Amino acid sequence: MGAIFRTAAFFGVKGILLTQERSAPLTGTAYDVASGGMEHVPFAIHNNLSRALDAAKDADLWILGTSEHAKESLSTLKKDRSWLVVVGNEETGIRRLTQERCDLVCSIPGSGAVTSLNVSVAAGILVAHFSR
Repeated sequence: MGAIFRTAAFFGVKGILLTQERSAPLTGTAYDVASGGMEHVPFAIHNNLSRALDAAKDADLWILGTSEHAKESLSTLKKDRSWLVVVGNEETGIRRLTQERCDLVCSIPGSGAVTSLNVSVAAGILVAHFSR
């Protein structure tokens, strides 16, 4: 979690949305790893992700889910809109109902030797893509 906040601060992410039940805890270690990121990136903790995503859509954000099984590649996505990016659990990914709420689901292209990434690395690649 700390690495995600650190990367988000580095690239100027406007905010992070966390779920109360399914996010890693914001421990002292997370604050240390964030190296100031948690102090610079606003965040909200919601107990209902579906309602939070609906509110984001109402605020004209597009919801981008991520999945190693998605046919759409991150490399094809344009930066012509504001995105809220959903990254999932490293073992099971994003939940089916969450994925259904997404406007688009993409994968991060790789060599194929390994099919998935650590969630903080995936988040960093996604954030870097949209901030170039």
